[in-house]
Amino acid sequence: MSELCECLHLDIGTLSPLLKRMEQTSFIERARDPTDDRRVLIGVTPYGRALRERALHIPEALARKTGMEHREVEDLRDQAQTLVARLATVFA
Repeated sequence: MSELCECLHLDIGTLSPLLKRMEQTSFIERARDPTDDRRVLIGVTPYGRALRERALHIPEALARKTGMEHREVEDLRDQAQTLVARLATVFA
C-alpha cells in the first residue's frame, strides 16, 4: 500500500476507500502480508485484468472524441506525468 500511495501521490486516507471500492467490485484483492502484518498486499483479479484490456482503447477513443491525433493524446499524457513528477519534488 505504501508503494502505491507514493506512486500515485495519494495519502493512505484517500487511497484506502478507493481500494475498498475496487475490492468490492472485484477489480482487486487485498490481503495482509503473511510475513509482516503491517503490510497490505494488493493483487489484480482476472476481472480487473479484463478491464485493463478494455481500457487500452481509451486513448484512441479520447483522440477521436476530441479531434486530436493519438500521438497528441500520448504527448499530453507524458506532459502531465512530467508535471506531476516535478510538483512532487517541489512539495516533497
